[in-house]
Amino acid sequence: MASTLSATSVAYILPDPAHPVNTTVFWTRILARHPWGDRIAYLLSVVRSRLEVDVDQKSSGVHLNHPYMLSPEAGHPEYDIDIAQCPSDVIARLVNIFLERFGGGGYFFINPLRFRQSALLPFPFGDKRRPSPALLSAVYLWGSILSEIRPCEPYTPESLLLCTLQHIPQDLTATTVYKELVFETLQAEVLLSLYYLYAARPIEGRLHCAAAATIVFDA
Repeated sequence: MASTLSATSVAYILPDPAHPVNTTVFWTRILARHPWGDRIAYLLSVVRSRLEVDVDQKSSGVHLNHPYMLSPEAGHPEYDIDIAQCPSDVIARLVNIFLERFGGGGYFFINPLRFRQSALLPFPFGDKRRPSPALLSAVYLWGSILSEIRPCEPYTPESLLLCTLQHIPQDLTATTVYKELVFETLQAEVLLSLYYLYAARPIEGRLHCAAAATIVFDA
């Protein structure tokens, strides 16, 4: 099996806005075309089973379909943001487009409604009341890819990818202090791995798939 996607196969698996397909079918097509796609599928099944066990064993555990709750005193650490803060209308468009494609499938395991509510709150990037910077950046990235209208600088897929890569290591480090970041950082890694799979960049995809697996087994 080829390790990259040809132009023909990319055109085949990309969602047609005029003929929307089920999210699971969409990603199954992608995963079927990569030798390491089954690793992501396995990883996601492990994530679900591990989280479900956690919930059974701990009454205060984080549920699979519920984002974590932070206390008013807690928060994300300070972030050095290179990309300009997206205007509220751009945020809403990117988040809505992302959730239309991912919200009903198995590759986004945070409750879509609650994620949208927190993502659209009028607070700065990195505020404790919003999703983590890495996860928001990954969502914006996918929203820009799936959008029929390409956003202007600095909200291009290329810039949003760089933003995601900037914040992933910071969030990974912060998980040692803010345990609530674990699930969002895991989700960001899964989305980033799927992005590289889509972009026919298997080496980076394997790297972030392995990073996601490490988060799961270290949790």
